[in-house]
Amino acid sequence: MREKIMQNLKKILVTFLAILAVVGLGMGTVSALSKDDTAELKITNIEGKPTVTLYKIGEGEYSERGDSFVRFKFIKGVVLSEDKPTSTEINKIANDINRGTVKAELIDKQENIIGAYNYRVTGASVYIANIITGAEDGRTYNPILLTASYTGEGVIKAGEVSVTDHYLYGETVVAKSSQPFIKKHITKSSKDDNRDTASVGEKIDFKLTIQLPNYSKEATNKTVFVSDAMSQGLTFLSSSLVINWNSQTLRAKNNRFEYNNKTIAELSFNDNSFHLNFNYDNLENHAPEVIYSALLNEKAIVGKDGNSNNVEYYLKRQHFSVQHL
Repeated sequence: MREKIMQNLKKILVTFLAILAVVGLGMGTVSALSKDDTAELKITNIEGKPTVTLYKIGEGEYSERGDSFVRFKFIKGVVLSEDKPTSTEINKIANDINRGTVKAELIDKQENIIGAYNYRVTGASVYIANIITGAEDGRTYNPILLTASYTGEGVIKAGEVSVTDHYLYGETVVAKSSQPFIKKHITKSSKDDNRDTASVGEKIDFKLTIQLPNYSKEATNKTVFVSDAMSQGLTFLSSSLVINWNSQTLRAKNNRFEYNNKTIAELSFNDNSFHLNFNYDNLENHAPEVIYSALLNEKAIVGKDGNSNNVEYYLKRQHFSVQHL
């Protein structure tokens, strides 16, 4: 009887060990997290061949054995909501990096980007694509937050962000990129082979249509500057200059265009040109239209060369021009 009991116990023990062996093999197929896990950050739909500069603002903390992720640790001065990072937080971090009050590590810098920016990182980490500049088409970019973090299945994945997207939290109407432009129209002149022509003494009317950039509220540089430099053959009529904005027609008083005690633009003159420095925040996303006139004078050039009339449009780190003859 005793031998039979021992035989049964041996059978149970063998069965139990077999179960442990199966469980052990199953556990062995699950990959542990590691500080050496890699992922690829990606920014898509980039246009204008800009320069992308990447800063590291936080990294993951792992367990002592390095096989489990604990949390993100941000560098000094960075405040960021991990669940719902807002546009305000992202732009403030970028501004602080620019000012030097946040000492972020410069990780990567790539120039003349076409289509997409890629960068492979190691371990859980957080980044700001802070300075995207030099786009040939005048496009402006706002700071972009990128993270490499773990999924519920323990797989590290990096964020992929399109510059055409809007911020998810905070200023959701603000796109991560925008393409401003300026167009000049001659509204009163004669046509000769698709060229605008006029006689000496005749008044020529101009209209500038401006597409504004998309700056965040936290941006520190919100430049919107327009100027027109006319040739000797054109005499600028300063009294003709008006700004159409938000269904209002504004005229300068003491070299300021104002509405409801808010400065819309400051005006200055230099020789035969004018300069308008717009207050971006006071424009309230309403694009201005600039109307003005000039006289064709006796110094006008006759023939194909014509009389040049150059409009310059300056934005944050961007500049482009339009010329009329």
